Amino acid sequence: MKIHVLRTGEVRVSPYLPFGGDNCNLLKASGMTTPKKNWSWLPVSVHLIEHPQGLILVDTGWHRDMSPNGMYDKRAQIKSLGSWILYHVNQGRVAKGEAIDEQLATMGITPDCLDYVLLTHLDCDHANGLRAVKLTNAEGKFVLLFADGGYATKSWKEMITSGIALDKPMQRKSLEWIREQSLDPNCIASLATHDTDIAPHTIDL
Repeated sequence: MKIHVLRTGEVRVSPYLPFGGDNCNLLKASGMTTPKKNWSWLPVSVHLIEHPQGLILVDTGWHRDMSPNGMYDKRAQIKSLGSWILYHVNQGRVAKGEAIDEQLATMGITPDCLDYVLLTHLDCDHANGLRAVKLTNAEGKFVLLFADGGYATKSWKEMITSGIALDKPMQRKSLEWIREQSLDPNCIASLATHDTDIAPHTIDL
């Protein structure tokens, strides 16, 4: 087994977001009260696992379209994320050749070579590149497994956020993305981890 640690750009955040400690509040963590000159650039890593059972990609990093020229690009990032708020909480940049599909290509790997793509969570710097490695069958069909992104189908159908969230607007944005993907005609199933309406079953893709 091999684990490849790949850097898919960088994210700039308030230093209080990753290291604010127990007494840090949401406003401080968001960076709204911290000058941008004091923000930090952090690497965005993804992990490619070569396992006897298959090829597994954990997280996808940034998509090329949010940094088309390999540099920080405010306008492109807002368009890519579809959110002015997300842009103000974190900025990103992806050097040429660092987007996940670009790195996989240099390794001779195309998205259809991947057996699994796992997202640890839906923060934009972990999931923005998903479109570049979206797993589909020969007809372009896919299954969306959105874990706790919503607790049930009614979460995205009725846009119901969960009771606990550090950032409700970001949670709503995640639900909007889940809704968009779930309504895609190529999505044959959209599954939450805790949906009482979904019985155990098998999906052939």
